[in-house]
Amino acid sequence: MAVVGRKSGNSRPLTLAESQDAFATILQGDADPMQVGALLRLLSYRGETAAELAGLVRAARDSFLAGGAGGTAADLDWPAYPSPRSLRTPWFVQSALLVADAGHRVVMHGTHAGGRLERAVEAIGIPVALSVAQARATLGERNIVYMPLAGFGARLQGLMSLYPLFESRSSVNSAVHLLNPLAARTMLLGVSQPAYRELHRDTALLLGHGDLSIVASSRDVAECNPFRAMTMHRLVEGRPVDLMTAAQAEPLSQGIGGLTSLEYWMAVWSGAARDARATETIVLTAALALMTINGASNEELTSYRRMAVELWERRHRRVRPR
Repeated sequence: MAVVGRKSGNSRPLTLAESQDAFATILQGDADPMQVGALLRLLSYRGETAAELAGLVRAARDSFLAGGAGGTAADLDWPAYPSPRSLRTPWFVQSALLVADAGHRVVMHGTHAGGRLERAVEAIGIPVALSVAQARATLGERNIVYMPLAGFGARLQGLMSLYPLFESRSSVNSAVHLLNPLAARTMLLGVSQPAYRELHRDTALLLGHGDLSIVASSRDVAECNPFRAMTMHRLVEGRPVDLMTAAQAEPLSQGIGGLTSLEYWMAVWSGAARDARATETIVLTAALALMTINGASNEELTSYRRMAVELWERRHRRVRPR
């Protein structure tokens, strides 16, 4: 706190090692609550650096990977931390299932968004794991798993829950996107604040990640909006690359016809309801995920979109992994 909290001209950002040490102390429960609040607010007020975020992530990984993590267990890490106030439908969950059905190992992790995310995961049959070991075992049988943060990182969940006290986000809200609890080869992130997209990419480089895509998102989860022009920040074999897409013409959205939002969401997946807008969102998001996993160039987006369309059209004819 003395390093980052002195008067103007006398303070400086934490180094990666200092940040890791500070947050290791916090996650071990050895810091006074007043100290925790003070450090989080100081960092947030000034704005975190990539080194500070990387140190936080390393401390967090050490806290839930005690005893060793083993090798890479997943192909794609897909964090999902939408705001509890968000009422938007989680179409990205269906995109993730398409990617898993294509034979890629996908791990999703996140916090409850008023229960909507968990209900969607349960309704569509994605297994839930409450620990890193359980998630690894699940991926050995299925190609997809969802990990609630409260299960594998309870102290992190506690720090995330400080939002009502601060009435603003903290560094922890940024760091959870980069946790990658199963050491996946690639990551697909959704970041709501424009200035933080490059920060997350820079932090990923410091953490040794060479392949990821960051989607501009209004709710902190990777889900493409085909009907707005988008810039996606990528790392392809360690090289920063930006992918820009033009807005598509937006089709009319159908009403849900007396169904609840979850019932309508499931009806679109089952084919009982047809929604061109939702389908294009699912398909484009799956295409970007497939591009990320394969380290494909920006020019290949069209071919991966065709692949995603095929996956969508045969989603019920495919024999899924055990």
